[in-house]
Amino acid sequence: MNVKFFISLAAALLLPSTLAATVTKLEGTIPGYKRDPSLLILGGRGSVLSSAPITADGKFSLALPAVDAKRLGSITNFFKSCSVKPTVTPPDGAWLNIISLPVSNAKGVFGALSLDSVSKKAKAGDVWVSWIYAPKPINLAGNSTCIGTRSKTSVTSAWTVKLEAGWNLLSRTVNTVDASGIKTTYTAVSSLPTNATWKLAK
Repeated sequence: MNVKFFISLAAALLLPSTLAATVTKLEGTIPGYKRDPSLLILGGRGSVLSSAPITADGKFSLALPAVDAKRLGSITNFFKSCSVKPTVTPPDGAWLNIISLPVSNAKGVFGALSLDSVSKKAKAGDVWVSWIYAPKPINLAGNSTCIGTRSKTSVTSAWTVKLEAGWNLLSRTVNTVDASGIKTTYTAVSSLPTNATWKLAK
């Protein structure tokens, strides 16, 4: 099957916790999944890194492989359009930031799977989860202030994060939402937030 897919590589997520626990697979159940068996894809920079079947009842288990350096992006460049940027140590740190995974069948991609607690609009307490691959330990410290590409809303985030070598499980929590914008905190976590659920956007 010739799989075409699109991966959104957007803001990572981390909070003022200690350090991220590395993970080796993504697994779970998509609520209300009512389709023929399909394929979940992990990709980066134009190639499939790993894939796994989704059963008819929505269950999946996807292995997280090592990532070649050519699939990684500069963390410093990630913040280049932000008015305030966190400190990245070492400054040449690179990552692969996955916040959604394409879902495909024989006809091609029909959706993207993500893990969050958002219903319609972001509100205080909401959380997003992502997986970040780092080839070596990397620290992010300080704040970032960026304008959302779609919403044009100002988003200020606190970063006190240490990424370990390998795949890191990270969550972004919304602190406040008001007329001035959105304030969030990024945290390294060792387990999935209890209020986050798998969601398939079509």
